[in-house]
Amino acid sequence: MKSKHAARAAAICMAVLISFPAFGGPRASIGLGIPAAIIRESDGALVVEGAFPLPLAELGISYFLPLGGPQGGSFGLGAGVRGIGFLIGTSFGGYAWPELQAEWRIGSLVAAARLGGGAVAGYSDSEFSFLATPVFFPDLSLWWAPGRRGAFRLGGGAFGKLSFPGSGSALGGLSDGVILYAGAKAAFGR
Repeated sequence: MKSKHAARAAAICMAVLISFPAFGGPRASIGLGIPAAIIRESDGALVVEGAFPLPLAELGISYFLPLGGPQGGSFGLGAGVRGIGFLIGTSFGGYAWPELQAEWRIGSLVAAARLGGGAVAGYSDSEFSFLATPVFFPDLSLWWAPGRRGAFRLGGGAFGKLSFPGSGSALGGLSDGVILYAGAKAAFGR
């Protein structure tokens, strides 16, 4: 009896995995974000600081599954890898991590929620590092995406770093907090 249920469960899982390519597909995005302000905790109070307008390049590759709604593709889920790079003087560096995302499209507005982390690969000044650490990166954003496909987007959001106990001073001492940013990006694919 147990093997019959296991066989059914395996058949359902295989059918779902096989059907994903028919409905979803790969997505790539490339963008540029400019931090506007940093909000962090200091001595028990929230502190808002002006941010140095350092452009941050973003690249994302994911598998995206549009789930429909009133119009096709108005809500979707994805999983992939996101990377952010920076150039300070002559130093180039960046970080990449796995990420889950949800996206809602209402007309020309796109609201996105992302959560990444758990493992982070970094590159800075000719050094590569990999950390499997309880550090996570939530990102909530709102974009204006004109046109039927909405490939080009203008907007902004809030990006943060959350460290859980045991994460130490990972990522070069980047403190927990929220960065408010404005940006532009292009998204290709589903």
